[in-house]
Amino acid sequence: MKVMKRKSRWLLVALSPFLVGCPGGGIVQPQNVTAIATISGLDGLGHPTSATLTLTHNPSQAPTARLESRMLTVNSVKNFEVAVARTGIPIVESYVLLSIARASEAPGSSAPQPTIVSGDPTYLASNVGNLVKLEVDTRRLDSPLTAALNNAFPSRHRTGFALFARWSQDSPHMPFSDTSATIDVSRFATAVFNALSTAVTNADADSSLFSLGGAQNDGNFEMYFVPYVEHASLASAGVPANGFTLIFKAAIKAGTVAADVYVPMSVEFFVLPSGNGNANLDARLDLIDFGSDSEDKTRLTISADGAFSTQIGNEIRTQILNAVTNLPAENRQSLQTALGLFSALVNSIRPNAGQGPISTRTRVVLIPDAVGPNAFNRILPASRGVPVSLYILD
Repeated sequence: MKVMKRKSRWLLVALSPFLVGCPGGGIVQPQNVTAIATISGLDGLGHPTSATLTLTHNPSQAPTARLESRMLTVNSVKNFEVAVARTGIPIVESYVLLSIARASEAPGSSAPQPTIVSGDPTYLASNVGNLVKLEVDTRRLDSPLTAALNNAFPSRHRTGFALFARWSQDSPHMPFSDTSATIDVSRFATAVFNALSTAVTNADADSSLFSLGGAQNDGNFEMYFVPYVEHASLASAGVPANGFTLIFKAAIKAGTVAADVYVPMSVEFFVLPSGNGNANLDARLDLIDFGSDSEDKTRLTISADGAFSTQIGNEIRTQILNAVTNLPAENRQSLQTALGLFSALVNSIRPNAGQGPISTRTRVVLIPDAVGPNAFNRILPASRGVPVSLYILD
């Protein structure tokens, strides 16, 4: 009996923050969570500035969004923070902030900077760079409800892409590597990598304007990832086409000038009703499947380290786009097969093996498993990449 009394007393003390005291006992406070992610630093004039992303969760009310994603520009970022305010019994979930920040020079600096010679001048700066991940786990009574990273970088960095997401331990997910499955995130990313490396290599072979660069003249191919993307206009069943972006990078040379080509391939999911109230998630590739609705076509970017003609840059960009959209039949078939397997596996990890409706809140994201200091949002080669898992948030 003494042991039981001690356990009861300990439990009462542990739960006291979630009880509203009253004579003879307590009333459990309603479950409610407000989470705020803050990115702060200096603006272009050296003045303090900050930007925030906010998520809320009250299980007794209508479901709320699982994520918020925006381009948050802090010209010289310093600090990152996630703070969660919680009442009631802890909810089994975590809040994660992902931010991409790229090294930059101060306005007026005489230091040489790469020049965007073709494509979207803002896309590269916002979507390829150092990756920051902060996470707060609200599952346990003793969970720390604040996570912070101060003085994040030794040099000046500018933020761009930011994602703040709420995920649960039971959120359907696909690991980076799973040898027991027909495909996984790693093998699918590799299939896209192989298709784009073939396209760029073919464009090089057919072009008199550029050749593959890098130390070995092999293009020094790499691939980066953007954790979440949402199409501005395409939607199905009330759900915007959404998913993630893989960005293929190739080193090239135009004469004696070195440059890098960045080819984005967004993988976006559409909701396909399948009868009896059920629906499936159907994966499609922006550059190949969207035609005139493609957003990745305008994002394909060439960045040069020296004097580079904009006209030549635009011609090279067109040649590479044509090579991607006109992949040889064998390469296109391999990519479509990988996409079909990937889409099928994504549906199989949904509740009831994908047999059920899909809510308008459903989003597909990539979340890195772990991010070390000064890591980039690179996914391949795996030896220099960050392993990521796919999550379905609903």
